[in-house]
Amino acid sequence: MIYFNPDDPALWLETRFGVGYTLNFGRPMAWVIVLGFVGATGLLIVLTVPLTATVSPQCQKELRVSVSNDHPDEDRMAQLEAKLA
Repeated sequence: MIYFNPDDPALWLETRFGVGYTLNFGRPMAWVIVLGFVGATGLLIVLTVPLTATVSPQCQKELRVSVSNDHPDEDRMAQLEAKLA
């Protein structure tokens, strides 16, 4: 439920039903708070997506080695056994 009353000076109001508070969207500061949360969330997403998508070549090499060592297929296992024999 949205509360909109520009004549009410309160920014935060207790909800009529249940527990909690709601914003008075008739006050400009309520919009600043909402846009601040939306902007901070968007900024967090924009800044973290490139970090998760970027993997250095050294890390890529280590990842390939660890994956191949964790789940070697039969040909790779045969090659490793031949080297050990």
